[in-house]
Amino acid sequence: MELVQVKTGLSVGGVLREQQAALGDILVAAGGGPGVEHLAELYISNRKPVIPLDIQLKTKRQGAAERLSTLAMENPERFFAYKPPEQGTAAYSTLSLNGLPNVEEFDKKFFDFLLHLPKPRVFFARLMDKDMPEFDDVEKFFRNVADYIVIDAGYERFESKIEASREAFLNVETFEM
Repeated sequence: MELVQVKTGLSVGGVLREQQAALGDILVAAGGGPGVEHLAELYISNRKPVIPLDIQLKTKRQGAAERLSTLAMENPERFFAYKPPEQGTAAYSTLSLNGLPNVEEFDKKFFDFLLHLPKPRVFFARLMDKDMPEFDDVEKFFRNVADYIVIDAGYERFESKIEASREAFLNVETFEM
């Protein structure tokens, strides 16, 4: 049996949201209440993009998506990283439509917006000491197989300038688009 301490007011839904935030890459919120706000905070705290859609799904706009959308307009950098950054607010504002949006128009704007979000980084981590006898074989695999797969997907090596801890036997490489 595992004991999980739940924050007041979040009930079991809070535990489920924490699990979802750990697995998800991006949150698109199109309605909801305090649970959606909690989930958005989890994504933001993990530096994952949150795209609140302020679109009319019912007879009137309301709830967490509307509040989050207002906050995203005021401080877009907190919710998502847009490239180029100076165009983020303008691009995001096209996703806030009054009334029911034209589906084709909305789809085009939404997917164009997503294309301007930075692609996630790819991390390679080898948890082994360079002095281990298997290290050379593992290194050859990364150089001859894994590197090419990641590079073919459009990523380039990112030099982090951080030395890996020798004690942890952790060799990390990062690739980004």
